[in-house]
Parts: sequence; C-alpha cells; structure tokens
Amino acid sequence: MTPNPKTGPARVLRIGLDARLAFRRGVGTYAAQLALALAERERGLELFLLSAPPELKELLKGSKAQFRDPSPRQPALYEQTALPALARRERLDLLHYTDNTASVFWETPYVLTLHDTMMTRPLSETVDHPTFRQRFLFLYKRWAAPESARGARMVVTISKFSKDSIVRKFSVDPDRVRVVPEGVEVEAYRRPAGWPKPGAGPVRLLAQGAVDPRKNVPNILRTAQVLKRGGISFRLRIIGAPREEFERAGYVALAQKWGVANEVEWAGWVGADQLARQYWDADLFFYPSLWEGFGLPVLEAFAAGTPVVTSNGSSLPEVAGDAALLVRPDDPEAMGAGILGLLKRPARLRAFAAKGIRRAKSFTWEATADLTAALYHEAAEGFR
Repeated sequence: MTPNPKTGPARVLRIGLDARLAFRRGVGTYAAQLALALAERERGLELFLLSAPPELKELLKGSKAQFRDPSPRQPALYEQTALPALARRERLDLLHYTDNTASVFWETPYVLTLHDTMMTRPLSETVDHPTFRQRFLFLYKRWAAPESARGARMVVTISKFSKDSIVRKFSVDPDRVRVVPEGVEVEAYRRPAGWPKPGAGPVRLLAQGAVDPRKNVPNILRTAQVLKRGGISFRLRIIGAPREEFERAGYVALAQKWGVANEVEWAGWVGADQLARQYWDADLFFYPSLWEGFGLPVLEAFAAGTPVVTSNGSSLPEVAGDAALLVRPDDPEAMGAGILGLLKRPARLRAFAAKGIRRAKSFTWEATADLTAALYHEAAEGFR
C-alpha cells in the first residue's frame, strides 16, 4: 500500500471491476488478466468482480476477491442501471468499466477503460450484414463512449495512439487520460524445449483475420500472390473467425480468383487453450492490421518466439518497437517483398525472434495491475 506523506497510509478502496466479458475477445483478455493480477497480491484494494464467468471464479478460488452478479445482463441496461445500483448497495469507492462505455445518468464515481475510438467508424466497416442487436449495440456504443469518457474520473487507455485519438475525437482533458499498456502471459506462450523446428517443407505463415476490414484480409491474400510469384513454397493459415464468415464476406472467393486457394487454410476460431500452439507451429506471424488500439497478438507471437511482420501504422509500432519488421499495410507488393527478404535471411529471422522474446517480457499484466491500482487511488483520493 502506497503511503501518502500528508495523510499516512492510503485507505483501502472498495473497487468494483466489470468482468462479464472475461476471456472473450481482446477486451475479455484484458478484463480477465487485469482481474487475476489485481487479486494476486495486496494493493490497498477490496476487489469486487462483477458478473465474472465460471472459469474466472475457478481461477480465483481461495483469493480475497469477492463476486457479485448484478442483473439484467443486457449490455446497455447492465452498464446504465445494474452496475451503478450495485455500487451504491455495496458502498463502492469506484466502479471500473472495462468495455469502453459506462453509466452516464448516475453520479457513481468510475474509471473507464476506453480501448480505442473504433466505434466512431461506420457500422458497415465493422460487421457484415449486422443483426438488429448488433445495430442497437453499435448505436449505443457510439453514443455512450464519448459521454462516458467525459464523465469518468480517469480514462484508462492502452496506447499513446489511442490516447491521442480519444483526446481529439471526444474532447477529453488529456490529463485525465492515462496510458496503461496491456500485458502478455510470457510463460503461457513460451515455446517448449524440443518443439519441432522448421523442416524442409513449405514455409508456415500465420495470420489473424476477421470480416472487419481493418484486419486487412484482402491485402493478406494479395501478399500471398506476391509470395507465390516469388517462387517460395508456403502455407498461409488464417485464424480468427469461422470459414463461413470469410465465405460470406467474399474472401474465400478472392483467394480462388487470385490463384492462392491451394496455399491458404481458413483455420477458423482458435480458443485460448490452443492459441500458443498456433504461434509455435508458424515460421512467421503476419499481422498487417490497418488500425489497432494496441495489438496484443503481436506480443503473443513475440512471447512464443515467432518472428513478426506487422503494420507501420496506428499503435503497432508502439508495441513492436524494433522487434518486428514494419510494413505499409496498404501495399501488398512491399509486404510480400519484405517477407521474401526475411525468408532469404534466416539470421535476421532468428534475430527478430530473440528481440521479440525480450520485448514481450517488458509487457506484464502485473505492471498493468500496479499502474491501474495506483490510478484507482489517484482517482478516489483526488476527488474527495
């Protein structure tokens, strides 16, 4: 517990952390790992995990964390009514909303994690054939995110790129927006000793895609064309969404049209328990995303010892540093040439793999939790 020289030891804060999305998508990884790290040791907090899924409760069995399950679970009502009502009943000092939006009607003190400003994009750029529910949630997020950011005692975001976007687009005081990077479980991704090294067969490339255009799947396929013209034998495995979604978006047909269908494997959604293996089995991870608030897959590949080629824009250079090859994500010819150049220089591939492992170790969930806990005390004590 950090002492205050004027008032003595900091008081123990009662913190409610929204954990309903734990282990689901990138936001869920953040919520789960932050909860686990906060509960791991004393930080002057009494931690209440709200709507935690069974697997998170199991992992925290025996910890001092307390669990509450407010209802309703419909996202808008949950955030706008259920969480602030629970905060009053439990006399919480702060609520921590972890999914970009918070209650804008109740005067409950809160900290908001706003991962990025992607909700400002048109829905047509994020979801193919959206359902009524998806349309409603999109409109809700688009309305509530800027209001929530302006009403928060502190806004937590995950990169300088995201902070700059939040301040510019949502007119938030930059002093109330703090960058707290995400982490990676290095041990969970550490390549086992004796794991088979690349053989004489095709080069194994791994990419993570989605129907969302920012994941840049068409240019991934165009890059595969360049590699094929370059004369290398390769297999490109694309994970991140079921094959059916890529078919509906027309991406499978594009692979056929552009002559790379035999090289591309649409491997579907990969659960957290199998994700590390995907990196271990790859000779190179290709992540040319057009826009990321952070880019956690880059850190995961680093921790696995897999060389990375990623975009030179948005937050990705912040995460990658000098441990990856940075390329223009809108230029398949340049991306293909970059990958071909790396594959012809095994020593450079090995150097990137070693740099990636070292860089991954500098991004820990423990550090994320320490910075977040300090921010809780600042938000609570600075507004008394």
